[in-house]
Parts: sequence; structure tokens; C-alpha cells
Amino acid sequence: MAGFQLVALDTTELTPEVVAMVELSAFFRGDGDIGDMPLDRDVALDTYIAQISDEGLKADYQAEPGIPEGLMMEEFRAQAAAAIEERCAALGEHYPFSHVAPGVIVRKPIAEVTAVGASYIALQFYRALHANRVEIVGPNAETILARSKQFGRDFANLFECIAGYAVSGRENGVPYMTSTSRSAQKFRTLLFHLCARIQSGQVKEFEALSPAQKSTNDGKVDCFVHVGGLPVDGATIIYLVGATIQKDNIDIKIMDHGKIQSVSDFFNIKPATFHGILVRPCDENALTRDKCVQNRCRLFSYDTIWQNMGKRDGSPYQTRALHRLDRTTRELLKKFRQAVYQGDYEEFRLDAA
Repeated sequence: MAGFQLVALDTTELTPEVVAMVELSAFFRGDGDIGDMPLDRDVALDTYIAQISDEGLKADYQAEPGIPEGLMMEEFRAQAAAAIEERCAALGEHYPFSHVAPGVIVRKPIAEVTAVGASYIALQFYRALHANRVEIVGPNAETILARSKQFGRDFANLFECIAGYAVSGRENGVPYMTSTSRSAQKFRTLLFHLCARIQSGQVKEFEALSPAQKSTNDGKVDCFVHVGGLPVDGATIIYLVGATIQKDNIDIKIMDHGKIQSVSDFFNIKPATFHGILVRPCDENALTRDKCVQNRCRLFSYDTIWQNMGKRDGSPYQTRALHRLDRTTRELLKKFRQAVYQGDYEEFRLDAA
């Protein structure tokens, strides 16, 4: 991934993409201020005044634009401060910034940014990019397209880890990633470790697997999350997580009955009850929600992800599993290290921070 720029705003409506812009600027520059965001103030002010219902007040503001402009920016800053505080509270120690003043954040030293914190920034870049608030730059259209596609491929891999953080955080569970599984033998070994951890279940011998099972790498599951104690202690659930950044054809990632049964067929004795979760870095929409409901698959959308990816219950098993996930995540994050933020007449590089 190479250079990128922020796209100027034409409104002071605070959206998640605007928060992402402030955070991206701060992450690369070292600090960020909502007041420094690229903004077409004339257009934004016209929109702000047009929303006023009192015609007399509207006329006064049009005659003295300095007054409504000050009010507009004051409201913008207050909304940004509230949004930043919400994210700071949700991510806790993993939020890569300190909120030093309303709408102003300062990045922690790079060495102190956790794997979760850096992954959150990648998530925010994806969010801003797909809302057309960020532009990837290059010498020509062909290069820009190639860089955009490369980011998509790299982020898709990283997003599986983000999904692991979010689901394990939301459910107080222990994540087992399938990303390192490159054969049916390795996938079977992962299932064996899962059974050993839960002290329940029995994985089929490799020779007993069907030809289709012997050709799989991951059972079409991106992450298993074990929730609860041992089966003898009460309810134990294993979530089968599908993570995707696709906007279309998401049916192939929904953990429906067929996919759950396919994984169940790897066992002589299932270790626990299986349930499905679909994780997508987008806002929830009725179509996706209804498809998940029909297939008894839970849905984690953008807000659910960032609100939970920093949560950890501190248990030894979860802590060890998350340390493994952190190592995998940091390895994937190396591909984003060369990104360059092209600000006003200056470039900001992470490798120089």
C-alpha cells in the first residue's frame, strides 16, 4: 500500500467516516484536530443555514455568516469529542490515541500501539476509503487501481483477525484462527486442539474423512470461538465465524446449517453446540440481517466490531489465545507499514514515526 489523501468534506455532519478521517490524520501526523479536517466551509455553511427552520434567524445568519460558522464548528467539535470518547471507552488500552482536548487526539508512541489498536486503524482506513473520504494516490489510474486491489486483498486477510478479536471480545470467548491451516491435516489438528481444550469431542481419523474433507484447508470457517467452561460445568458453545469484506454474494460466508453440518462431519463426537456468526465491516442492512436470521446465523456489523474488538476477560486461556492472535495480526500489519499520508504540502510516514 502506498500514498493516500483525505477528501475534503462538504458538511459538518459527523459520521463514522469523519471520525475515521481525524484518526487517520492523527495516526500518521502524530496528532489530529477535527478543526483541521479538509472542509469546504462555504458549502458546509450553506447546508447548515438551510436546515434552520426559523426564517428570520436564517436571514440573520445569511447576512452575518461569521456567527453561524462559529456555531457550526463548535457543534462539530462537540460531536467529534463525544464520538472519540465513546471509542476510547470501548477500546480502552487498545485505543491508539489520547484524547487531550475536545476533538483533539494525540497518537501514542508507535511502539506502544497494540495489535488491536493498529488493526482498528486499518478498519478505519477501510471505512473511510469505501465512503470516498480517502483516496489512494499514484502516478496513473492503472497504478491506483492496482494499489486499491492490493489493499483489499491485504485487508481481507487482516479482517479475519479483527473478526476473531470482535467475537471473542463480545462473547468472552477463546479464539482459534484457521488462517494458518493450509491442509486438511492441519485443520484436523486444530480441531483436535479444540477438543483437548474443552475436554470433549472426538475428531475423526484422517483416513475416515471423505475426499471433499481431505481437500479442505479450513472447513470454510475463518475462526472458532469457544465460549463457556467445560461441558460438565454447564453450557458450552463454539461459534463458527465467517469474516468477509465482500459487498455481494455474502451467502457463501453465512454460517448456515449446511456449513455447520459440514464442520460437524469432521467429528465422531461433537465437542459442543455449534452456532454461526457472520462478521462484516459494514453497517447492518435489512437484506443481510434477514438472510442471517433465516439461517440462524448471528451478524456482527461495523459498530459491533469496534465496540468489542478491544475487550478481554483476562482469563488464562483467552489471554494465551489472544497473544497468538496478536502475533498473527502483527505479521499481517507489516504490509500496511509503508503507507504514506499525503497532507498539505507534506508527507507523513509511519516508518519515520
